[in-house]
Amino acid sequence: MNPEISVKIDDKEIKTAPGVNLIDLAKEHGIEIPHYCYHPALAVAGNCRICFVEVEGMPHPQIACNTPVRDGMVVRTKSELAVEARKWTLEFLLANHPLDCPVCDKAGECDLQNYAFKYGRSHTDFVEKKRTPATVRLSDKLMLEKDRCIVCLRCVQFLRDVDGKEELYVHQRGNSAEIATAPGKDLESDYQLNTADICPVGALSPTNFRFAERVWNLEKRESICPLCPRGCNTKIDIKDNVVQRVVPRFNKEVNSYWMCDEGRSYFSKYHTNRRRIEGFWHRGEPIDAASFFVSVARRLQQEAATDILVLVSNWLCNEDIQAIADFVDGSLSAATISGPPFKEGGDHLLRRWDFGPNARGLRDIFKGRFHEPNKLKQSFKLALSFGVTPSKDLNIDELIYLGAYMEPFIANTLYVAPGVAHGEIHGSYTNFAGVVQSFDTFLEAPVQAHTCEEFIGKLLPLLEHR
Repeated sequence: MNPEISVKIDDKEIKTAPGVNLIDLAKEHGIEIPHYCYHPALAVAGNCRICFVEVEGMPHPQIACNTPVRDGMVVRTKSELAVEARKWTLEFLLANHPLDCPVCDKAGECDLQNYAFKYGRSHTDFVEKKRTPATVRLSDKLMLEKDRCIVCLRCVQFLRDVDGKEELYVHQRGNSAEIATAPGKDLESDYQLNTADICPVGALSPTNFRFAERVWNLEKRESICPLCPRGCNTKIDIKDNVVQRVVPRFNKEVNSYWMCDEGRSYFSKYHTNRRRIEGFWHRGEPIDAASFFVSVARRLQQEAATDILVLVSNWLCNEDIQAIADFVDGSLSAATISGPPFKEGGDHLLRRWDFGPNARGLRDIFKGRFHEPNKLKQSFKLALSFGVTPSKDLNIDELIYLGAYMEPFIANTLYVAPGVAHGEIHGSYTNFAGVVQSFDTFLEAPVQAHTCEEFIGKLLPLLEHR
């Protein structure tokens, strides 16, 4: 075990292990040291120089991001020397930066804005003409405003060191330095939008959020990405019950600071503008809710002793899956349980190939009673589906379906009930590694939409009294 040492930061005595990074130690104890290029998940670069502090015994200001602490070290973050060094550093960083705050998507969450206000000078000595390089398209997902870039290299480091794709580099040197791709090449990384998250100054912007909305107009919620069994922790930005943006939320054990690009686009691809199931249906005709549940209960009771196929989606939360398991145990003892097939493996970083968040939770709750779809018999008289589109390989005479979206097969379905979609329910998922993660609602469900628990809750009394 490392011996404990004593460090003083702004007259605050701190006990810590030797070799800890000064900027991390200060943050841990509530002492802000401004920084741009430094990121806890990236290697120290020391490019921006805004994290200047005064260290007793050192003749010049030191950058806190690359200063390991030692016993007896005395650090001043607010001394005249440190403050002046930061002011002049900001002066140089802003030498070519345009006054884009009124139109910049980063406004409201921009470190450059915040630090210029807290640590910058009230005027500038630069009278030279600013460089105005053109905005460039890095890919169909990402734009670069070169005149905003302070060449902190976070984007270059992420793609090179985290994603393993060295697709960005620094072109030229000094005042002419620019972030660039190889000539004629677009970024191909499936994780490139993480560079927009970590860009501290709004130089990188995702095309799916560019000029879309001001961040202070958005309602912010926390959730779990449903795209795959990784279960990346996310922050959801919403306006008028519509998801405007999805970005990663730090979780050291699951996804660190990152998420894949496809996970961010889930709502625009699979949720927004899809037609919802808005009412109850019987053989393609609308039916009132009371009659629907009476009819479904009667049909289930007629086949209770036979082999009813129960299909359970891996998009359901653990709580709904448990409710289905209890329902099957109590009312459908002869049922066969199945669901979507599971696809093993994943990419080099986060994405798992299986589609949906809760395949592990589904199989853990049903244990050995769950039948993999490739091992099912091919013919069933009656099936009850909780959000699963039946395989075309199955021969199902009659189907009872609870789901959120209109699908082609619904026109020929015996009974259809409106369900909730991801974001409209709270619960938990179990990721592929067995980590159980809770999430809350962030969207309002349609009025008639039922969770699985609500659907079963209305069926049970009708089944019990027959």
